This record gives sequence, C-alpha cells and structure tokens, in this order.
Amino acid sequence: MEPVRRCQILTNLGNQFDALGRFVEARACWSAALAIDPRFWMAKANRGRGLMYYAAALYDPGHEGVFAYHAYRDLAKAVELINLLPHLGDPGVQRAFVQAAKQIAQHYDLEAIGQSYRPDAWSLGESPTEQAYRRWCLKHTLFLNPLNDVDPVPIAAQDVLSLPDFTLPAGKPPIVTGMFNELKQLFVSARWLLWEGTHAEEAHFSDREVLLFNTLDYPSYGLSLEKVKMAFRLGYSLFDKIAYFLNFYLGLGVAEHQVSFRTIWREKKGGPLRVLVANSENWPLRGLYWLSKDLFEKEVKDTTEPEARALAELRNHLEHKYVKVCEMSVPLRGKDHPFHDTLAYYVTRLELEQKTLRLLQLVRSALVYLSLARRSADGPGARRG
Repeated sequence: MEPVRRCQILTNLGNQFDALGRFVEARACWSAALAIDPRFWMAKANRGRGLMYYAAALYDPGHEGVFAYHAYRDLAKAVELINLLPHLGDPGVQRAFVQAAKQIAQHYDLEAIGQSYRPDAWSLGESPTEQAYRRWCLKHTLFLNPLNDVDPVPIAAQDVLSLPDFTLPAGKPPIVTGMFNELKQLFVSARWLLWEGTHAEEAHFSDREVLLFNTLDYPSYGLSLEKVKMAFRLGYSLFDKIAYFLNFYLGLGVAEHQVSFRTIWREKKGGPLRVLVANSENWPLRGLYWLSKDLFEKEVKDTTEPEARALAELRNHLEHKYVKVCEMSVPLRGKDHPFHDTLAYYVTRLELEQKTLRLLQLVRSALVYLSLARRSADGPGARRG
C-alpha cells in the first residue's frame, strides 16, 4: 500500500489498542506510522494523547513528568503540522489537540522537566558485551521500565518496574512482592537467552563431537539455537504465571490446577466475563484481558495480532511435539519433495528468532499492565484521564 494508507491503518489500530487498555502496543503502532512518514500528524497527536493516559496510570512521579514532557512535544508538533499538511488527517480535530496540549502545560512545569531530564547521563555497563546487550534491549523495547516506551535512551536501560505501594494485614507476608520478583527474573533471563542465542559468534564446545545425521532439509542445531527455544518457552510460560498472580491478588478463588491466562477471566468455560472484569474501568487490567484474547481466541488473532496464532502453534510444538529449525529456507511441502519431514513443524532460524522477540515484547507488555493494574479499596482502580 502507499505510505499514507499504511500510516492511516497503523494509526487507527493504535487508537483501538489504546481504547482497549493496550497502551504499550498502541504507542508501537503510532511510532511505526511515524517511521513511515514523520509528518503524519494524526499518529503524532494520538501518540501524545496516549502518552498522557499512560502517564496517568504510572505511580512514579518522575516517570509521569517525562511522559508529560514527551506528550506535549508530540501534540505541539502535530498542531504545527496540521496547518502545513491538512490533507494528512481531519483538521477538525485540531481544537481537541490544542486543548490537550494546554492542559498538560497547565499541570506540569515542562521547562523544569526539560532542564532536569538527562536521558543519556547513565551508564550502559562496563564491558562492550554488556553495552551491546543493553542497546539491543532498548532498541526492541525490552526493558521493564516505562521510560523505554518513550525513548530508547540509557536512562531506560534499567528494569525498575515494580508494584505500587500497598498495605498488608498485620502478620501477613509480602507474597505478591515475591511473586512479582520471580516474574521479573524469569523475563530478564529469557531476554538474555534470546540475546545469547542470536549473537553467538561460534559453536559452543558442548556441541563438539555430537553425532547428528544430515537429513538434507537444511536443519540447524546447536546450543545457541536451543537458547532461543528456551527463551520462547520460558517467555510463554509467564502468561500462566501472571494468571496465578492475578488469582491471588484479586481473590478470584480459582482452583490452582485450573488457573491459566486463557481461562481466568470467566467464572467457567464459555460463561460470561467475571463481574470484576466486565464492570472494571481499570485500564491496564482491561489491557491484560484483551492481550489474553489476542493469544487464545481465533476471532481476535485474525484482526489484532495475526502473528499470535503462529506463536501459539509454535509453542504447542516446542512443548509437546517436534520442531525442525532450518538454517536457510523451509523445504516445499508435498510428496514430490522426499526430504520434507511430515511430522515436523518447520520454521527457519530467522523466523524463530523473530517470533521469540515478538513473544517477549508481548510478555513485557503484560508485565507492565500487571504492575499498573493496582487495586484500590473498591476494586481495581480506574483510568485517570
């Protein structure tokens, strides 16, 4: 498609994601549109407004100020472009964008934030390897840090995401803190495994003297490849662990052996949504729900995340069946191609790496939503506009 149409589609998809509570994916869509055409002001303006809703869900005032600063810059630039390029959107929305920018300027000292914000005044590590790893994480938005959604800069190269302050009854241990610690550690370990698996420059010594037969369909083997597979499997397992967290945190009362990210949202299979979910105005909690549909419900996978079906199918084969990774290309199917393995799920090495990266980005989004879906005395807190 021509660039403007692509920008329009990405912008509209971002708007839909944002309305559903999936603000991390929304910003990625708007930024993708702007990567195609930086002048496409509808994407820039919506990204600015989206950043302010995201900021309202944060509990770190420093992060909130940085988001406000970037939101204002997006909105101000969009308003400027409307007058120059009115054909790139609906000029009738200019007033709403101007008003949004004014509200930000009234509530935040943008000049002071701009002067104190030093995004590059942070170390990326001592060794060249650590620095390269952290730059890669920043580039692919893989740090558990909301600031990584604003800009891939050194200040965001820290996994500072945690739970908000909460009060426990006297004598009760901080169970949810321990659970969140494990979720974070599992994610950063999966992230490192993917990095190692995709950046190995030579075969590991453990692969020496291992007798493997050439099946003539270009198979790929080795420790680096297994690390990518492990990253995928570990990342996918985090969804059910998040459901386990929510079952305890929200007091859903689901039996432990029945808890899964697919089913936790309903009282029973095929039944209506839990009242806690259906009536909730908790924006991040809604984002978690819609992310689960993205992965497990066919009707949604076809419209919001077309890659999700392939992720679920690949996970099933990695865990329970047989995956054959090809170094170059997957052999053609059919009886006329004798070296095609009819039992295997075929994927190229590059495809496996790309799918694993996409999966970890979805897991990271889920952890952000989980952290921000804090619970108030009357239930999950509402989105603040």
